[in-house]
Amino acid sequence: MARRKPPRFDPAAASRRHRSMKPDPARQVADSPHHDHFADIDSGQIIEFRSDKIEQLQREIATEMGFDIIHHRRELYCRKKP
Repeated sequence: MARRKPPRFDPAAASRRHRSMKPDPARQVADSPHHDHFADIDSGQIIEFRSDKIEQLQREIATEMGFDIIHHRRELYCRKKP
């Protein structure tokens, strides 16, 4: 899993940035295989992860609700357990 550390994490700025971002599926495909992110709110570290269970569950839920997923983005804002 890739690990990178951005400048000090600012939850409010991240939330604004997330809401203003338009999905760009072509960019995701070009950059790397699909993955999601944990953002450690204390250290600012971003940890990429992939879960086939999550991917399957969201496809099932979308289908049950009558949708096809075109693009999605998952960022989990987290704090390490003590």
